[in-house]
Amino acid sequence: MKKTRLFKALRSALSVSMAAALLAGALIVPAMRIGSNALADENNGSYIERLDQQFGYSQYLDSSVMFKLPESIGDEQEISVIVTVDNISILDAYEKSDKAMSFTDYALKSNTASDIKNTVAQKKQALLKSLDEKNIAYSEGEEYSAILCGFELVIKGGDFENTCKSLGKGMGVILGEEYERCETKLVENEVNVFDTGIFDSSDSGFDGSG
Repeated sequence: MKKTRLFKALRSALSVSMAAALLAGALIVPAMRIGSNALADENNGSYIERLDQQFGYSQYLDSSVMFKLPESIGDEQEISVIVTVDNISILDAYEKSDKAMSFTDYALKSNTASDIKNTVAQKKQALLKSLDEKNIAYSEGEEYSAILCGFELVIKGGDFENTCKSLGKGMGVILGEEYERCETKLVENEVNVFDTGIFDSSDSGFDGSG
């Protein structure tokens, strides 16, 4: 009888412990996921910095929580990043419209498309101002608004983290693919032909006999 009561007591204690652990995990994991977006606060720094101070989760970070550059990318290497803006794209807006015009005309002429492009441009200028204040060098690339909203920047690998910390609310980063540069080599293909362009088979060892 005593063993039964002891077993029930242990089982209850274990259940409470497991529930507490699950609750703690539910509280910590979303915080880490929010941190992966690197959402910025103009007065208090980025969520990465503030949440780390609050929860101290740096020791748990890995590629599934916060994106990190591959070790093969050096600090001085130039990388292409696409900064995404959390805004409806022109295509999504078109799908919700009455489709009275073609998508091409809608993207080029509609006020909605113009507003979307202006939103991307404003977000871009806000980020560039922040990067200038931090003396982060960059070059501008394409702007996107048709399928997704965002813009391209070329920065150095060593500035990637500070660039992420400069992002405004609702902005994210997609790292462009890195490929090894190809080498161009001149290959001379010497073919034994007559001036007429016909192949000279006199040295082939075949004369038609047999």
